[in-house]
Amino acid sequence: MVNKRSILDLPEGTKVVPSLEEYKKLQKASIYASLNIENKNLQSYQDKQQSFDNSLAIELIKETKRNTEAVKRNKTSIKVESPKQIDFEHELFRLKNTDWS
Repeated sequence: MVNKRSILDLPEGTKVVPSLEEYKKLQKASIYASLNIENKNLQSYQDKQQSFDNSLAIELIKETKRNTEAVKRNKTSIKVESPKQIDFEHELFRLKNTDWS
């Protein structure tokens, strides 16, 4: 950036902006354009991430349902029988008659 008139040896293709205000305006426009591109990229990433999360959640729900169905199909019936009533009189009789000492 040069503030006063001077002779410069610039490479071919160099853009020269005639005023500092115009240069600042171009820089702001460049920054805004860059931010806009970054914002679009971020929005695209978030949309893809949301889509991925949704498809993953749907797949997990389907797998959970398949597991639940498999458990229901393979469920064995377990029968618990209550213990028999103890016949105390018979037990006493048995102890007396089997005590051979």
